[in-house]
Amino acid sequence: MLAQAAINAPQEATEKEKPDRTRSKWRLSGAYAASSYNPNIDFSSGGLRNALGANPNNNVPSSADFYQGTYQNGATEYRDNLQAGPAQRIALAAAYPVTNRLTLATGIETAQQRATSKTSVAFNDNTSAFAARSVSAQSYVGQRKTEFSYRTVGVPVAMRYGLAKTGWSVYAKVGAAVNLLLKSRTEIADSASSTRAYTLSTSDSPYRKVLTSVRGGGGVRYAPAAASWSLSLGPVAEAGLNTLNQNPGGSFFKRSRPYSVGLEASVEFGGQKAAAVR
Repeated sequence: MLAQAAINAPQEATEKEKPDRTRSKWRLSGAYAASSYNPNIDFSSGGLRNALGANPNNNVPSSADFYQGTYQNGATEYRDNLQAGPAQRIALAAAYPVTNRLTLATGIETAQQRATSKTSVAFNDNTSAFAARSVSAQSYVGQRKTEFSYRTVGVPVAMRYGLAKTGWSVYAKVGAAVNLLLKSRTEIADSASSTRAYTLSTSDSPYRKVLTSVRGGGGVRYAPAAASWSLSLGPVAEAGLNTLNQNPGGSFFKRSRPYSVGLEASVEFGGQKAAAVR
């Protein structure tokens, strides 16, 4: 028996000396945001004048008269009647705690936004209603509703501040995103010929294909005791760094850019368990 104990002793010592397996600090998260979106399109007067001047057979009596009259009236009606529409965003991300309070997150997201307006003028060429390069116009009796929709995919990056602990806590975060405009569509009520749709491969789209924005938000976070997941909920706001349409007029600081305000919910799981509340 002494011999058997001697044989087992080194094995037991070896097992006791094995270090505990370290758990990765990386955490996975999924988020859903619902918001009110305003495309806030800026009009390119310079681009329109150039297009009109380069195309004398555009059925417009005078390029200057058209610019000062029909186009300008349509642009004013669009701005006056513009209403924000619903938007939703789904994101998958990986988060890494840089410090006890700071967490860096990045991943991939997809979003869809809508908005509406009314106008008595439709700019019908091979681009879009209210596009910067429009070269012809059609006037309606009364104003007609116009619907806009946009679909994007992109990469967000965010830095979150908040103590990861069990129970309730608060957080704040700031970040930015780079998105590709995969598809856009413009529809004018009772005017099927004015419907325009564009994809990422469309060469004459009046919209930018690469959109950048900054974001900020905050809220409350809940992590159950002895669990490796947490749930967060709070308001979020986003502001575009560039205009939605190409070749905008005016100076850089005076151009109007898209923005949205809404709520975001996310669940985060994996990694190390949250610290106990003290």
